[in-house]
Amino acid sequence: MLEYKALWHDRIVQKVGTFYPSSQTCNQCGFINSLVKDLKLREWSCPTCSNYNLRDVNAALNILSEGLRILTAAVGAPDAIYACGELVSPEAIQAEIVEAGITRLQVV
Repeated sequence: MLEYKALWHDRIVQKVGTFYPSSQTCNQCGFINSLVKDLKLREWSCPTCSNYNLRDVNAALNILSEGLRILTAAVGAPDAIYACGELVSPEAIQAEIVEAGITRLQVV
């Protein structure tokens, strides 16, 4: 269903590994907090950078960053994830993917 919607709206679906620690990793500094494995813990502060993390928002930001990292590595531009410290827009990355000749998933 997700691939179908992405194809419909001219977008790309990038899968991230099942065991990627998205909710355990601080989206600011990358510290992995093993205490967050407990699903009852919904919010936490990073002991390294003191960033306040909501579990689901933090996981969403980490999954976005990991997906963009995987896509830019496939294109061959590993330093294109960040431009002046900011995330590059998905449209720019999608243009590079099209130029590189990476094909989309076909929905049957």
